[in-house]
Order: sequence, then structure tokens, then C-alpha cells
Amino acid sequence: MSVVSTKTGLALQIYAKTIAAVERKNVFKELCTVQTIMSGFSHRFNVMGTGIDTDVSSFALGSNPAETQLSVNKRDITVDRTLTSRKKIDNWEKKAANFDMVSAAVDQNATSMAIKIDKLVVAELNTAMGEAQLLAEDGSGKVVQDSAGEVTDTVIGTGTTAEAKGDALLEAMFAAGSVLEGKDQVGKQRYFVTSPTMYDKLVLSKKGVNADYNSGANGSIAEGNVLTIDGVQILKSNNLDTAPSNISAGTTLAGWFFTEDVIGITELIGLNTTEWEEKKEKCYYTDVEYAAGFGVLNPASLVAITY
Repeated sequence: MSVVSTKTGLALQIYAKTIAAVERKNVFKELCTVQTIMSGFSHRFNVMGTGIDTDVSSFALGSNPAETQLSVNKRDITVDRTLTSRKKIDNWEKKAANFDMVSAAVDQNATSMAIKIDKLVVAELNTAMGEAQLLAEDGSGKVVQDSAGEVTDTVIGTGTTAEAKGDALLEAMFAAGSVLEGKDQVGKQRYFVTSPTMYDKLVLSKKGVNADYNSGANGSIAEGNVLTIDGVQILKSNNLDTAPSNISAGTTLAGWFFTEDVIGITELIGLNTTEWEEKKEKCYYTDVEYAAGFGVLNPASLVAITY
């Protein structure tokens, strides 16, 4: 068992274990653009557009080339009220001596915070689905970022076998990649986050894991995983909303296909842990706190896969 001899040592162990546990339990935060600030309440994210052919002009002898403004806009994300998860630990002195006795409370605190962060990101992904095109701030009308996309394949839900459903989901992922390519959303690592149930359908798709379709190992039924499809990293989460308000009516969400520049997070300092004694109750409390704001940056790099 892990033995802690001082309260300072205990605080350090709780902090280290909380950070590790949140990172292990959390899925979505690492798939966002995160800016950590040490003071203040907001951060301004520049949202850059892409070049267009009308920016190119023929050079005329004796004159300067035509000048065009940089295609850019901005989004400000403000830190919201601090999120807090608190656990009460009775008989602290006895339990603190053996850190393993406190570990369950720390794990539960960290898991609660990780789930909350995931759900806040998921809510912003739904918001991004409803965002209009972001235009250049110079008033030129140039589109800096396009709106989000949606790919629907009913076979994901109606397929007669799990393999057929997995094949349909795989094909929908290729279609989602084409949507991003059509908007020049290239160069960023792409992610697909789905539910554990849908993830298993992908594992059972022979196209996903069969060596005839993949060069080298790409997961297996034996391991119960599939790693990448079309260069897209595949992850699973229990925190998806299968009926978000901004997808097509009557459809069900199979998963989010996106890059890290879709959602931005402004975090103040980062995760923090505190512990203190409540003498009247003869116990200690341990908190994990996170002050951050969540917002949409680039909806063009988001596709909802539905069925």
C-alpha cells in the first residue's frame, strides 16, 4: 500500500493521481484546441480562411499587383464559472496514512470531472452543427469557414447483421472525409468518436480489421478494437447524445467526425485540487476544480454521421 507521511505529500499524490485519472477517463478534451491562460477571463482565437483563386491577378507592366485582405475572423471564448467535484472522506487521519484508502474518492472525483468536460464538448459539437458560415471580418463577404456537414446512411441502423451495419458505418466515414476534402479542410488529424455499441460494429466489419483491406495490423476481433480508418483515429465514449437538436430531424447520431480545430477551450490555469479539514464534521473534503470556457471555432471541419 502507498504510505503518505505528511499532508504536503498527500496533497501532491492526490493532485498527480487526479490529473492522471482525468486524462485517462476523458476522451474529448484532447481533441480540441486548448489555450491555457494564467490570468483574465477570455482568449481570442484567430480563425483563418483558405486562399481562393480570385486573390490571384495578372501582373500588369508598370503597376503593382492587386492587393487582397487576409481572410480571417476571430472567436472569443470566455471562462465560465468554475466546475467543482467534491468528495467527503471520514476518518481522514486513518485513511490518509494509507493513500490507497483515499484513492477511490480521488478516482470518483476525477471521473466525474472527466465526464462533465466530455459532455460540455459534446454540447459544443451540437452547437457547431447549427453555426452559419463565418465570413471575413473586413466585410468582403468571403467565407472564412464553411458550415458543418452531415452524412446519413440508414443501413447503419437497419442492416441485417452487425457486420453489415459496421460496413455501412465505415463507408459513411469515407463519405465524411470527402465532405471535409470538398471544403479544403485538410492537414489536420481527424477523429471519429462513437458509442461503444457502434464501435463494436466497426470491429465486426471485415473491411475494418481484415488484412485483405489493411496493410499491417489495424485491430482485431480478438483484441476487440479497430485503430484507424482512412487515416482517422477512432475512439469511443459513453457521453454521446444520440439525438442532438441540430442534426436532421428523425435521424440518430452514430458519431462525430471532426478535427481538433472545431472546438476551442479557454482554461484558467488548468485542473486544480484542494483538501481541507471540516472540524465540526470531523472529516476532510477533497475537491477537483476546473475553470474553462468552451466554444465553436471551425464548424467546417465537423461532420455528423447519422442513420
